[in-house]
This record gives sequence, C-alpha cells and structure tokens, in this order.
Amino acid sequence: MRHFLPLAAIGTLHLAVAIPVEGQRVLDTLPASAYARAERFMSHRAADKMYRNRIDVRWLADGFRFWYAVETPEGTERYLVDPVGNTRQLLVDRVVLAQGISAALDTVVEARRLTLGDFELSKDEKAVSFNVGTKRVSCVVATIRCQPTSAKARADRGLRRSPDEKWDAFIRDNDLYIRQAGCTTGASCETRLTTDGSAEWAYGRAGTFQSISLSRTGEPRIPMVSWSPDSKKIIVMRWDVRGVEKFHYISATTIRPELFSVPQAIPGDSVVERHDLYVIDITTKAKVRVDTDQIPWVRGGMTEGAGSASIAAWASSSDRFFFLSNDRGPSRLSLMTADAKTGVVRRIVTDSNSFRFGAISEYVVGSGIWRLSRGNDVYWYSERDGGSHVYKYDSTGRFVAKVTEGAWNVLDVPHSDTTHSVFFVRAAGREPSTFKGHAKLYRMRADGGALTLLTPEKGDHSGNFSPDARFFIDTYSSAEEAPIIVLRSTDNGRVIRELERADLTNAMAHGWKPREIVTLTASDGATPIYAAVFRPTNFDSTKRYPIVDHIYPMPLGSITSWTFFGPSSEQQALAELGFIVVHIQPRGVRDPSPAIRNYYRTQYQGRYGEATLADHVEAIKQLGARFSYIDLDKVGLYGTSGGGFSTTQGMLRYPDFFKVGVAFAGNHDDRSEQTVVGESWRGMLRKDSTGKDNYEGDANYLLVHNLRGKLLLVHGDLDEAVHPAMTTRVAAALIDAGKRFDMMVFPDQGHSSGGWYGSRLIFDYFVRHLMGYEVPEYTFTGVADPLASMRRRPKRTP
Repeated sequence: MRHFLPLAAIGTLHLAVAIPVEGQRVLDTLPASAYARAERFMSHRAADKMYRNRIDVRWLADGFRFWYAVETPEGTERYLVDPVGNTRQLLVDRVVLAQGISAALDTVVEARRLTLGDFELSKDEKAVSFNVGTKRVSCVVATIRCQPTSAKARADRGLRRSPDEKWDAFIRDNDLYIRQAGCTTGASCETRLTTDGSAEWAYGRAGTFQSISLSRTGEPRIPMVSWSPDSKKIIVMRWDVRGVEKFHYISATTIRPELFSVPQAIPGDSVVERHDLYVIDITTKAKVRVDTDQIPWVRGGMTEGAGSASIAAWASSSDRFFFLSNDRGPSRLSLMTADAKTGVVRRIVTDSNSFRFGAISEYVVGSGIWRLSRGNDVYWYSERDGGSHVYKYDSTGRFVAKVTEGAWNVLDVPHSDTTHSVFFVRAAGREPSTFKGHAKLYRMRADGGALTLLTPEKGDHSGNFSPDARFFIDTYSSAEEAPIIVLRSTDNGRVIRELERADLTNAMAHGWKPREIVTLTASDGATPIYAAVFRPTNFDSTKRYPIVDHIYPMPLGSITSWTFFGPSSEQQALAELGFIVVHIQPRGVRDPSPAIRNYYRTQYQGRYGEATLADHVEAIKQLGARFSYIDLDKVGLYGTSGGGFSTTQGMLRYPDFFKVGVAFAGNHDDRSEQTVVGESWRGMLRKDSTGKDNYEGDANYLLVHNLRGKLLLVHGDLDEAVHPAMTTRVAAALIDAGKRFDMMVFPDQGHSSGGWYGSRLIFDYFVRHLMGYEVPEYTFTGVADPLASMRRRPKRTP
C-alpha cells in the first residue's frame, strides 16, 4: 500500500513559499538585482551575447567560391567570397534590402530585425530569394528591386533533389514519389514509384524519434533516399516496425486528451525497428531489393527530425553503391557494396566491438567513418588497435594498409580529394606542444605517408572544405580565446584571409570573463581530468559560494569540443546568482591511451553512473581544497537526459555529498530506453540464474531509500527520446519509500530542459534549497507567456 506524502507545488513560475512554523527561520530574500544580472547571460537576451562567432556557408557551383551569413549586433550580414581573387564583399546590403522588402510588401521592415528564411542566391548570381513570414520574395542583387513571387514560402525540407536538378523525391502516405523540380501543379508533374507502402513498413522513413512532433505540426517527412550520380536511380530505405511494441503518450492540454502510440523497441525485445534498402529505376519503376538481412536500427543521427539522408554512397559509374550494415548492440559494423541492377551484396570490411565507442559511436552520431577514393578504394575509420585510425581497403575488400598510426586519435575524415588522391583528417593528441584535447586538421596522401599540419594555431579546429578541395574554412577557439574564422589553402594551411572574429564587446563591458579550465585527478588517483569553472561577474574571493555541478555522463562529456563557451549560457547565468558552477569532463575523451578506453568499455557496460560520479565527487573535493571560496557543505547537481539520470543517481549514491539536485528528462532505467540507446551503451540485455539482468545495477528507482537531500524531477509528457514513465517510476518508488521530493511535468513538451522556464526552475530551486534564500519577485523580460513558449502549440494535421 502506498502512503502519499504532500509534494511541493511547482506548477507556477515561482516555487511555493513554505509557511514558517514556530522556531523555523524565515528565509531572507535574494535581491532581485541578482536575477536581473543572471538574465543578461541567458540566450533570450541579446545585449550581452557573442556575435560573429559562427557563419552559415553556401558553396557556389564553381566549387571554390562561397557566400556566408553571420550575425552581428546590427543584424545578419551576408558576404560573397572569392578565394582565388582573395576578395570579400557584401552580397546584399542589409539596410537597402530591408527597404526593398518594405516597398515590395507595402509594410515597414526593420533591417536589424530582418529574419529571412531559406535564403538562396540564384545560379546566375543576379537575384536572391527568401521567405518573409509566409511569403516568398525575390530581389535583383544589382538594384535591390524586390517583389513577392507566386510561390509560397519554401518548405522543401521534405524534398530531395536529383544531381541533374530535374527531379525532387518526396514521401506521401508511406510511398515514394518524384516530381519535376519546381513543379507546383500537383499530380500532372509527379510520378509514384512505389505502391505497397504502409504505416508500419514505409518507404523513405528512418526512425520513430520526433514522429509525434512531426505529426502534430504537419511538417513534411525527410525522405531517406540517395540519388545515383546519373539521376536515373534512387536508393530508398524502407522502415519496418511490424510487430514492434509501442510506447504510448498522452497530450492532455485539450478538452479531450489525445493519445499517441509510437513503435519503440527496448532492450530485451525480440522484435526491433529495422530497415531494408531498395533500388528504383525512375523511368521503368523497376524495384530491386538489396540482398541482405534487414538491418537493425542503431543510427540515432539519421532520424527524420535530424535531417540526414546519407544512407549510401554511389560509385561514380552509378552501377553500384556502398552502405553500412550492423547487428544489434551494435557489436559489429560492416561496409557493404551492392550491384544496383541485381541487388547482390559483397562485404568489404567488418569491425567487431563489444562497446559503442570510437567507430561504432561515430557511426551512430553521424560522423563519416569511411570515404571512397576515385578508384573506389575504401578508407575506413576504426579503433581496432585501441586508438582511432584510418585503414585502406581496395574495392574488393582486400586490406591494403594502415594509413595513419601513432599515440594519437583520428576524430573524423571530413573531406577527401579524389582527383589528387589526398584526404583530410581531424585528429587530437598528435602535436606534443599543444593540449591533447584540441583537434587539428591535417592533409595526407591517400596511400599514406607523412601528415601535413594545416592548423597550427592554439585551439580546437573544425573545417568546412570547398567541393574542389582547394580551400577550407577553419573555425578555431579554446576555452580562453574566442572563435576566429579564417579561409585557408588545403595545400599547406596558408591563411588566405580572416573572415570573422568573435565580438564580445558588450559582455566584456559588464565584467564577463571566460570560464577557467582546471586540471584535476580522477578517482583512480592517476588519470588527469578537467573541470570548467564559471564564476559570477561580481566574484569576491573572500566570500563562500555554494558549488553546482552541471553533469552529463558518458564519454561524450560536458566539455566535448574544448571550444570557447560564450557569455550567453545557463551556467554563467546561474553563477551570477551567487554560485560557482562547474562542468567536469569524464575520463577517456579524446584520450589515445588504450587503458583509458578500456576503462570505459568495462565501466559503461556495467555501472556507468557510479563510475562517472566517483570522478565528479573527487574533482569537486579537489576544487574545494584548491579554492577556499568554495563551500563543500553546499554542493548541487543538475543535468538533462543522461545528466538527469546522473543527477538523480548522484543524490542517491552520494547523499551526504550532493545536497540538492534538479533532474530533467532522466533516463533513469535503460531497460525502458530505445534499443538504439540502451543496447548501444550497455550491450544486449542478459539475465543471470537469479533473474537479475546487466541493466539493473544503474536503475535509479532501486536506490530511492538513500535520498536525504532536496530533489526536483522534471519531464516532458511527450518526450519521445526518454519516455516520461522513467521519471514516473522513480516518483512512485520515492512515494513508496516515504521520501519527500518535488516534481514538475511539462505539458506537450518533448526531450528538453524547458528553455527559459526550465532555467528559472533551476535558479529558484538552488537559490532556495542550496543557498538558503527565498527567491525574489522578478519577471524575465523579452520572453513570451511561459506556457505558450513551453508548449509551442502546433497546428494539428487532419
């Protein structure tokens, strides 16, 4: 029998104020000025944000010129760049463009607030077109004379255009169609290529994640197809969920609640999501199934919502193609090649791995782990020897050579130049004089040999390569130094020109400083780990501050790329209230040591929550010993998704250390996770002779008897990535154990931490329960009604 205890009400913007009883101290109220200072650093405030720190690039048809968009304090600017002529000029003047749009639409458009969707430069480069609200507008570049077009605002998210730009592929009612590019007259210019698609065995589908949000908004589904180079054939993925058990969700914000049922397999299920591949001739409509077993779904980066459609790579001859195949787990990953006419398959290379890390992990998150040369030789990215390196195979699957080697790691292969038989790798840990976490870009001949370092500057580098492989755009930064964006030559890395440099003027004027990276030691007493420390802008080293750990487990970590962390962040905002906020990097990220990687292989298939938290506890103790202003009697913890799991786990495994926790969307028991996540991190579910399984050790509901601090559980009721039942089960167990806790359900919300509303929950909870102050009466400025922004009410499909 359950004994229900009253839970604190957190259904409004401010947490419920406790009524003091005799002898109880009345909390002092934190000054509202602290919340105002914190709000300056939140993403919805533009005054102190970072500008010119990233660019959106579009390469032009000649293969080397490009235009890019960049956000400035005055608005979005667009520049046209010629690397050969070394010129950079405004593509269109933002102010003049606003005037042209105002005249065309008979309204007033402010240049600074001008938002243009699907901005496009015409092939002859004489006109630009874009969305303004629901209208499509076209302007002549030379004169900025604008006019609305007959087309509605472009929504080609659901289209895949052929290489010859004559056809668009799309999905309707689970079948694959093509239509003449640009056609808007309906059936007269479209062709139906398949007729047997069904809801549970659909063409062009990929995954069930975000299927609720897509169905509620009516947003077109991204067709999972790959056009042949000659534009005569299409590879299409056919998504099969027949027999897969369903998860159920309820939207309860309408008069009659609405039920959504989504096929989602979990660890231990015998039937999981899987797919076939078909090749379709667009002229004859002939359909050939690729002759391989159905492939279990593991590629989280290729869901419909993510927008990826890289399901295969065609040979230049259009007579065959290459694709990846895997088993469940995945413990084995193979590169296959198939004949486009017959569907006959040949295996090129296979890697086996008992743990989703390195090659398997990169595969799941969508990084390219293989490249084809001009002669269809394969360059395969693997961790088979303990480090991440590139191996060469010929088109028949014969091993040729290990192309890269050493005590450093290849992170990915961002580009290849098949014309000159070179490719480019992004690697970490190779340069002895630089921080091993920073990634550098290298040029290398396809047959191996010495690497040419292209990006020697301090910082973490990423490259956007021109189609002709002569140039690349390098964005680099470090924890202390803001992003710089330069145009470089791929021959030797020579900087052709600086494109942008991050603008931090406003933030620096308010006293903001970058986070500090501190080197610490893991709980094994030997392995270096790192913490990023955020301090308030009015920091006073003579005071004592509570410390809050923003946690995310797994080797992906919280500092992931080691790049610059701008002023607009929840962590800096939280620090402004009077906290020290930290990110702590787990062991193993970009570490070439086989011992470190082996640690994760063993720990993450066992009790990864316990393993990660031991390092966090040790790191915070070391920070407290190093910095006298940190109060180790007031330690908080919060995170989302895996971080929500770790927050709850930390409160339950270390109840005397962590005093307050806020857990968003936690995957509290991976037995309820999708197989794409649960089995990828832990392997297949197995039971021993007593009936216990290898997942049970980390299930949070089994640890609730340990709770002593203040815990807030938060979950969206339409979370398709981590079902809200995981949080509900923890809540039920806490009630059964007679424990007091707080809980918030975000209505009609998916997998998130609730935007600014969620940030306010975090602020209020830590201020009241960790700092010991009452929260002030304060309203955020420049944000919409909290429930409206949280629910983002979409239109319903018929």
